[in-house]
Amino acid sequence: MTPRLPRRHLATGASLMAPEERRVLERIRRAHWQFWLVLALWLPAAWAIVRHPAAVPMLAPITTLWGIAVIVTAIRVARSRCPRCNRYFHSKTDAPSWRPLITPSSRCANCGLALRPERVIYPSLE
Repeated sequence: MTPRLPRRHLATGASLMAPEERRVLERIRRAHWQFWLVLALWLPAAWAIVRHPAAVPMLAPITTLWGIAVIVTAIRVARSRCPRCNRYFHSKTDAPSWRPLITPSSRCANCGLALRPERVIYPSLE
């Protein structure tokens, strides 16, 4: 375990992180949001369709499109790579993992890089 340094000797990751790392982490966060948004939109959409009897025949095609959207967004989340170690962000193996869909992780499974730059702390070089 590394010794804890006083707060004045620590710099936040947002200020020291490379711009490319920040962009990749933002992409991973956006993929997470898109997955959960697509997943959450199904119930209100299905409820609205069922409430209007004339729209019920549209339920099967919309469900199919929704299923495709869930699969595509889930693959995007599972295949995201860490900008620091270039391995899959959510998997310790060399294959993408479906783990983030069950238990979302806020850190890289390999190097521990936090998903939010504000939570990354680098010891200062002072």
